[in-house]
Amino acid sequence: MPPLLMTCFVATMTAGLAVLVVVSFRRWRRRAGLAKQAGDLGFRYWREDPFEISRRCAEFALVASGHSPVAANVISGHLDGVAVRAFDFQYEVGHGPRRMMRRYGVVLLETALPQERLLMWHNGDFAPIPARQEARTLGAWSVIGDAKQAQAFLAACEPWFARGGCVEIIAHAVLLAAPGQLGRNGFPPLPEVVKTVRHLLRG
Repeated sequence: MPPLLMTCFVATMTAGLAVLVVVSFRRWRRRAGLAKQAGDLGFRYWREDPFEISRRCAEFALVASGHSPVAANVISGHLDGVAVRAFDFQYEVGHGPRRMMRRYGVVLLETALPQERLLMWHNGDFAPIPARQEARTLGAWSVIGDAKQAQAFLAACEPWFARGGCVEIIAHAVLLAAPGQLGRNGFPPLPEVVKTVRHLLRG
């Protein structure tokens, strides 16, 4: 192999290895941070989804928006009597060269009492089909459900969704999602999320 070609080959391999090391370190640091956050809350942390979230939550518009849905980096526990699961979620839209991956940080709360159906999707984000059917518009949001309840969520939670996302209520479950990874999605600490949502549902 000519010296110049060998030099280029070695440089390429070295750069690739450096990128792999940096990515691996960032993933390790992130997982360690999430595990610590879970421990501080008295929660548990899993790198992989032990709850089959994609299957059990298939009725939610976010989960049904694409194909190959995957949940990971799951934090689970209870706060003030509310079951809480927070996790990274991704799915694919399109196929072949037009395929895109969409990633969200998600907080899923299970309430004691069933709630009225609500779906709110920020128009700055990619809206699923349910949010484009029979929806009314409230500011930057498309809404299906009670307008008064939607306004209450907007007033309390809109800063969490500066880059898009959704709020959805089905029966006992409340799902909040914003683009990005868990911990990088604009959500405040989980105790504050739980306190805010509980207040909104009582109201």
